[in-house]
Amino acid sequence: MVQENNTNCESIDGIIRDDKCESWSKKNMNDSSCLEYIKRNEERKKANSIRKMKEKRKNEMINPEPIEKFQDFEVPVIPKIDSLSVITEPIEKIQDFEVPLIPLIEKPKKKRRKSRVSKAVMPEELKKKIEELGVSISKVSLVIEKQLYKTDLSETHMRLSIPVNQVVNYDEFLNAQEKGILDSRDSCNRISTIKFNLIEPSLEICNINLTKWPMKSSYIYVLLNDWMSVHQRNGLKVNMMVQLWFFRKDEDPWLALVVVPRDQCCTSCCG
Repeated sequence: MVQENNTNCESIDGIIRDDKCESWSKKNMNDSSCLEYIKRNEERKKANSIRKMKEKRKNEMINPEPIEKFQDFEVPVIPKIDSLSVITEPIEKIQDFEVPLIPLIEKPKKKRRKSRVSKAVMPEELKKKIEELGVSISKVSLVIEKQLYKTDLSETHMRLSIPVNQVVNYDEFLNAQEKGILDSRDSCNRISTIKFNLIEPSLEICNINLTKWPMKSSYIYVLLNDWMSVHQRNGLKVNMMVQLWFFRKDEDPWLALVVVPRDQCCTSCCG
């Protein structure tokens, strides 16, 4: 009986609209089914209220009020400015401005350090050997005079170093083509070398290679390949003073190595 009255009292949205039904519900408060119906009815009212509030907020987001306010906003008009009147004065000032000339400072050229050359002269035996080759002694020039170090006679290094900045007659030593060869590399990316004829201190003649190695801040020429044999054949020792001379025979480059006698060395060189 209670269920039939509940069904008749419900409206389309499930909320009680009839006053008679409500009064009937109050009279039957002790009925558990009636209490459950009233509770469900209150929940539906609350849900409807929330739904309407959400719909209202949604409509406000679609048509916000601030848009109407922006429609009444007036953009100020910027007055037109004559461009010539703005830039003419600065241009005149720039034209009258004199830029001071800054003197060009040339970077000082790095001075080539000259080797300390002793008073020793070319031995007579070497002069005679060179003249026998058909070369005038006046065509012979000194390359370097240096003290032999451990690295010059080391089995590990196996080379005689000739620092480029210590070459005495740099312009006379090697021509442009030979210098270009030493600055290049071969097809295997190896440093190029030039073959020289060398007159040893014993006056024997052998072949030796000259190349150029890059260092941290400079370059050095080095004698390679047969240098250790030259060292052993001539009994070269650490702290000996040697001279290296250069000349050409039939355009071929030659070198001559001389051991400077101790009594002909300057005190600072030989200690």
